[in-house]
Amino acid sequence: MIDLNMLESFKKADEVLKLKIAIAELMIRYELADYDVIEYRIGQIQRSFRLLLQHSQQQAEHDMVYMLHNLIQNITKHRRENWSKR
Repeated sequence: MIDLNMLESFKKADEVLKLKIAIAELMIRYELADYDVIEYRIGQIQRSFRLLLQHSQQQAEHDMVYMLHNLIQNITKHRRENWSKR
């Protein structure tokens, strides 16, 4: 997924399409339990698509990023608590 950013055709693609692909990547990584990468990528996505995520047409994308962000926060919180108990 990351390699898409290097393709010239991807660079020319519509910003909404790029956002949807980025969110799909987050969902795939969530299924793979790649939580550290998700946490990092959410920050990148929020910075890169900040204005786009504020549009009412992208409410579903905004909500998905918000939900994944909250899921990752809860998972990392539980992981830290488990480490502190050891």
